[in-house]
Amino acid sequence: MATAGLSIRTGPPNEAPMPAAKFPFGHLAALRRDPFALFLRCRAEFGDVVRLKLYHINAYLLSHPDHVHHVLQKKQPLYDKDLEPLKRLKPILGEGMVTADGATWKRQRDVARPAFHNREVQSFGPVITGVAGDVIERWRRVAAEGGVLDMHQEMMHVTLRVASKALFGVDLEAEAEESSDLLNATMAAGLKRMNALFAAPMFLPTPNNRILKAARRSLEQMIDNIVDSQADSLERGHLLDRLLENHGAHEKAGRTAQFYDEAITILLAGHETTANALSFALLLLGRHPKIVARLRQETRAVLGGRPATFDDLPSLAYTRMVLDEAMRLYPPAWIIDRNCTEDDEIGGYGIPKGSLILMSPYVIHRHPAFWEDGERFDPERFTRDRTKERPRHAYFPFGLGPRVCIGTGFALTEAVMVLASLIDSFDVEPVAGHVLKLDPNVTLRPKSGLPMGVRLAG
Repeated sequence: MATAGLSIRTGPPNEAPMPAAKFPFGHLAALRRDPFALFLRCRAEFGDVVRLKLYHINAYLLSHPDHVHHVLQKKQPLYDKDLEPLKRLKPILGEGMVTADGATWKRQRDVARPAFHNREVQSFGPVITGVAGDVIERWRRVAAEGGVLDMHQEMMHVTLRVASKALFGVDLEAEAEESSDLLNATMAAGLKRMNALFAAPMFLPTPNNRILKAARRSLEQMIDNIVDSQADSLERGHLLDRLLENHGAHEKAGRTAQFYDEAITILLAGHETTANALSFALLLLGRHPKIVARLRQETRAVLGGRPATFDDLPSLAYTRMVLDEAMRLYPPAWIIDRNCTEDDEIGGYGIPKGSLILMSPYVIHRHPAFWEDGERFDPERFTRDRTKERPRHAYFPFGLGPRVCIGTGFALTEAVMVLASLIDSFDVEPVAGHVLKLDPNVTLRPKSGLPMGVRLAG
């Protein structure tokens, strides 16, 4: 299924095709109503480079793996993150690793990188195993009563516990529901601000601004509680210790806004994407009992009823394939955007300086040139041989290039271990009548929960 490389014109570049746009906001209403439908239609009807008008913004939707490589790797310095939507997240995340750029971003990444080396991720294995074991015990009680769980809420609790314990040294089990509710409310308010036609300055006491300010105060208090609980026992070299040391923030008086920016971002990013990936994987498995049977053959042979450990990972190859296929269909980073800082050319079309670049893994992961019957759930797509047949950049659920998610290895390790542990012991099935609705937030998540029945596996 290999395709020809990116075609670059030598003469004056053409203007990319553009769907009919409505004055004065262009395609903005369609984008807000259903970005997935808009993007899929654009690629199907107009090709791999499509021009969009988003009010006064000139945007280009790129849908070919070569285009992704061009923007995120080959010419990455030409494409920065000086973007209005990210600026609107700064009341929550400030200058954290998601929103920062340039030297500020590089310094933060250098501080955090050691925590995500393979050696460190391996050391998180017992934390993941312990949390998975706790979940299994609680689910046994739920299953005995024929219970129903909101699977997205469950996975948010699981990954928040793992992230807080592995990265910050504190188990938020007792506060998991309250903390998860706070994070959900924060993300909802942030999304509303991102999508507003005009975002009110934060000094104006609008209802959403008040929610954002209150959320930020609560998040800072959560970080303070975590730090203070570790005052006499914080492990040297731990990620939280490195953050505190870097900012001189062991004492509360030294905890600047920048320290909170970085700590809040790590806590949010350290669990949100993994929770979403696990939620969608469980939903898909609930719809495909034959794949569950194949997966359970592997888990029963490897685990036999116990939670997975880090040492089990090499033997959980099919579990990883299931997870990869779930993230193909529902990639955590569903949209990646960049600002073009110089005139460029992609796919034979001119890309003017100042253009907004949009690349959607959701769309590219369904591109018919690389994914046959792209809506079908088929973990066998990720066998070693079939993976080699595809262009490298046809699959990028965590981004690519220098700004690829720093916690990708941690997220995949956790997700495989948790998924194998749960499916080894339980069957899950969607509640009758529930219709999946997608929430295109900062990450891709199920909207309005994900109710699923849980019962003990036979």
